[in-house]
Amino acid sequence: MLRRFSIFKSFLLVFTILIDAYTFIAILDIMKDKHSFVNLLIISIFFLATIIFLVLILRVPRFDPGKRDPAGLSRVFLFIGIYFLFYLPKLVFVSFRLTEDVIWFLSWIFSYPVNWITHFSMMPVRWSVISKIGLAASIVPFFAIMWGLLFGRFHYQVEKTEISFRDLPESFDGLRIVQLSDIHLGSVHGKQDRLKKAIDIVNSLNPDLVLFTGDLVNNYSEEAHGWEDLFSGIKARYGKFSVLGNHDYGDYWEWKSDVEQKNNMNLLFKIHADMGFNLLRNSWDIIPVNGEKLGLIGVENWGLPPFKQYGDLEQSLRDLPPSLFITMAACVLTPYLR
Repeated sequence: MLRRFSIFKSFLLVFTILIDAYTFIAILDIMKDKHSFVNLLIISIFFLATIIFLVLILRVPRFDPGKRDPAGLSRVFLFIGIYFLFYLPKLVFVSFRLTEDVIWFLSWIFSYPVNWITHFSMMPVRWSVISKIGLAASIVPFFAIMWGLLFGRFHYQVEKTEISFRDLPESFDGLRIVQLSDIHLGSVHGKQDRLKKAIDIVNSLNPDLVLFTGDLVNNYSEEAHGWEDLFSGIKARYGKFSVLGNHDYGDYWEWKSDVEQKNNMNLLFKIHADMGFNLLRNSWDIIPVNGEKLGLIGVENWGLPPFKQYGDLEQSLRDLPPSLFITMAACVLTPYLR
């Protein structure tokens, strides 16, 4: 993991320099008819911004497998968000500028045989309007990402879906199930007040069942420390159930041993329990509802390679009484076809 991180860091440094150099030259070309003060201001801003990002990239700490620090991980994710804020718009602009440069280059090559045959002086064509359109288009991802960083990730929305079944027992009609997923607590470290708003929204829906369908953390169980009391405040009439997502297994972290990873998983299982969730791992439970019994199966994470396939639908259904009406909770990264 450390080697991959060093390679990624080196790539990011080279990428940043190349993108900034290309963008800088293009912006100067667009602004060449402007006052010299404007050009000087552009040069200063670009130079300063590039230096800041290069220093930040160099200072991004290596991930020490022996030190699992949710606060440090949160800062890394914040840096990644800010990097995308500035460099995704530049990529949009560069794609337009590159198109303009390709057109100019082709016209430059084409001009030689034309000039030789016709004896006319044909000049290469540069459609600068393409770069100007790209510059305007780059504003859209900039403000979209800025909104997401500042407000979007805590702008909770409730999506209501009514599900109907021809064989639904009358006792289950109107059963209200609230699904939560992909909270990734390491990405919102220290934002308990923001997450409490989500918990309050869940409780305001008066759920009969709450299903959490994976990715409580990004990499390791320590990210969920300190959140137990908040999530234990979720109330549901017939219970709270959860399954694991691809991030919960710690497969994206470099563990010192299989034993250490197993201990991490055991701690995560305990945290689910402390939060009041009944964690279903390719297993099932029976929930009494208005005199009837509802079968709930929980399938572990499943996906096509490179994602690991922990889910086992056959095991999840094993010994489940066949007469039950069944619903399923799962974290599925690709269509579950077996």
